[in-house]
Amino acid sequence: MSQQLYFNLLTFDWPQKPITLYFSLEQIKGSVLVYKSNHPNNITEIFPNLGNEGIEKIYTTFDKNVEGTTPLEIDFNDKNVFFYKDFLNYKLYHYFKSISGVVVTRNFIKEPQVWVINKTEEKKDFWVFNKFSLKIQFSKVSKFPELVIAYDDTSKMSKKSVLEVLEDVPATYIKKIINDKSVLNYQKIDAELKTSIDLEKSWPILNRELASKLNIDVEVERTKNRYIRYNTAIDEFVQTYLNNADFKTLIPLHSLNYLPVEETRILYVDRSCNDLVFKGGEIGFTPKLDFPTKGALVTSPKPNITIFYIFHESHADVCLELHNHLQKGTGTYYKGLYKFANIESHTEKTLAIKYKDENNPLPEIIEKLNNSNFNYENTYVAFYISPIAKFDEDKARKKVYYRVKEELLKRRIISQVIDFEKLKSKINNYQFELNNISLALLAKLEGKPWQLSTSSNRDLIIGVGAFKNVDENTNYVASAFSFNNSGSFKKFEYFTKSDTNLLAGSICDAIHQYANLEENPTKVVIHFYKEMSDKELKPIIQKMNRLNLDCPLYIININKTNSEDLIAFDNNWYNRLMPKSGTIINIGKKEYLLFNNTRYNDSEKHSEQEGYPFPIKLKISSPNNEEDLDNFEIKKLIEQVYQFSRLYWKSLRQQNVPITIKYPEMVAEIAPHFESGNIPPHGKEILWFL
Repeated sequence: MSQQLYFNLLTFDWPQKPITLYFSLEQIKGSVLVYKSNHPNNITEIFPNLGNEGIEKIYTTFDKNVEGTTPLEIDFNDKNVFFYKDFLNYKLYHYFKSISGVVVTRNFIKEPQVWVINKTEEKKDFWVFNKFSLKIQFSKVSKFPELVIAYDDTSKMSKKSVLEVLEDVPATYIKKIINDKSVLNYQKIDAELKTSIDLEKSWPILNRELASKLNIDVEVERTKNRYIRYNTAIDEFVQTYLNNADFKTLIPLHSLNYLPVEETRILYVDRSCNDLVFKGGEIGFTPKLDFPTKGALVTSPKPNITIFYIFHESHADVCLELHNHLQKGTGTYYKGLYKFANIESHTEKTLAIKYKDENNPLPEIIEKLNNSNFNYENTYVAFYISPIAKFDEDKARKKVYYRVKEELLKRRIISQVIDFEKLKSKINNYQFELNNISLALLAKLEGKPWQLSTSSNRDLIIGVGAFKNVDENTNYVASAFSFNNSGSFKKFEYFTKSDTNLLAGSICDAIHQYANLEENPTKVVIHFYKEMSDKELKPIIQKMNRLNLDCPLYIININKTNSEDLIAFDNNWYNRLMPKSGTIINIGKKEYLLFNNTRYNDSEKHSEQEGYPFPIKLKISSPNNEEDLDNFEIKKLIEQVYQFSRLYWKSLRQQNVPITIKYPEMVAEIAPHFESGNIPPHGKEILWFL
């Protein structure tokens, strides 16, 4: 059956006549700055000297006639679109501000975000708000102005006021509060504003740390299908707040029916893009089913694999059960490390490290590692049974997790960290975790579980990803993850912060090495976690010219879909709404949505465990070959992104983000916690972070 795709978007008409707005050259109370790029095209009618005589800034009160402002009629009929967007955002913000019981703020790109109480999810200690972003765009997927209604999931607000919470918790744990129908950053409220705020009538928004300090469980049970949850929330919002005369006067909607996706905007990846090569050249396309039966493409080349365990002295019994599972298997679904992943190994009991301090085992582990005699004709694997969870809320304890990995990596020891509490609670039903652990271990030991079924093209694919440390508000970048066309990993570089010169240099080095070792590439493709700037691109193009590489350079900006974004639903798949895997939708000039999941056909069967991932967004450009970037080449580039998502070796579960972005992101999450600030050179040639 064919898909019936539609966007979370409503169309509306351009204004039929000019609108009078008000401007000034001086900032007036309630006015906002108009950026130069957004100036109305006839602004010199009222300010003829703008741009001359040092006059650069103008301000507007939009449609409010305030003393000191000058009126100007503006034609918004397909003109002045950037300023029209500002005007509509202003009107939307104030429209919802006037509605009782609704909280209004702005999202990270300054668009109106509306918070509505979800009474069905209210709990004893907190209220739940559904959040909706309203995005104005023009003729991206239709011939009209477009209103994207996006569901941004939920926020929880404490039922205790800020003053009540401060009796129990330090102020540093309070990040945002709700006061007078607005969301405020509590840590940045200035003295003037603070004097006007009644903290007895202000309520904290619960973040994870604050909820923990208040002993509040913020988990809310909800449907696993994100598409259904998203679509249901939008439907209710549209019917409640947009289906009335006042809103339609503000934005003249054509209808309340979402915009169908035109057939001309839809492509599909070739079915062969799902093919993966396993042991003996056997083809499969579902690692979860095919890897256990077909086997690894290439076993580990590492000699004399020697396993030892690091665990708390009171956890010995559980550790022994884990060891028995790895050696003998658990039954039907896990046959043991050798039979499942073809890893032959010896366990050396004399190297076992038993520590006493559960809160900080690091000093004991380092001391015992220093006193151990490692023979580097062997390849060592340490199973660290950690009493501290990776997501422990105590920052000092959490750092131990990363530092143990660093100490082992410095000694060329492959590590596999296992959360003790999870292991203990599931020790008799741990087979699926063991599948993933064994898969990741094979990849860390430089084996190859499977590879892509590809052409003989000599493509060089370089991935650059980032991880944002929320505590530090800093982006960490791992760059120059390089792969060939089959997905074989080459090496990577890592930087603690995004540095344009170092970043470009590492990409250039990857190109140079590939050209030296494997002849000139057919093409160089860079998967980047954001849009590349001219400053980042220039040295790369110069390097390719110096190497006389007569091949195209393609840049693909790859973003996980944020909840604020345009997505699409399929209305013809048993009310589950998720479009078929491999569906590509053009959403603008060389911009695309790529749906990447485990729905390969129209069957009603779909494992809930596989989830319902949202699409990724792609933006494609070619700084040295733009004229040849035709639909055929674009489709091939998108298919390559799709295929690279199928090389994730940390889990047998299908991912929707390619490893060119995912692997660098994983390194950028871990490496900043390393005491040395660096990754040892040999660590840049193996997948130790899986």
